[in-house]
Amino acid sequence: MLNSVVIVISISRPYAEVYKFCADPLNFGRWNLLPDESMEAVGVNEYLVNLPQGRRVMRFMPPNDFGVLDYQVYEQGESAGPTRPLRLFLAVDFFNHAIGELAVFR
Repeated sequence: MLNSVVIVISISRPYAEVYKFCADPLNFGRWNLLPDESMEAVGVNEYLVNLPQGRRVMRFMPPNDFGVLDYQVYEQGESAGPTRPLRLFLAVDFFNHAIGELAVFR
């Protein structure tokens, strides 16, 4: 059985603002590890990116009401790859403000 790690990051911004930023694929390199931030659109929510293992397609989950920010990375010519789950949860900070908590599953 494979072990997994869940990393939770609290973001002191309103949930809707965090979701809007994180759900835009063009912001992905600003908040997640992406060595080359240039992304070439090749389809709906699909982009070509340069990764250490070569040029790959990244497919992002379309915007939704559930905070699901999953994405896939796979080689050109393939139809899909393993899903990398990301979730944005609504949380409350110490001042009772609604904030976003991003959960990364590894």
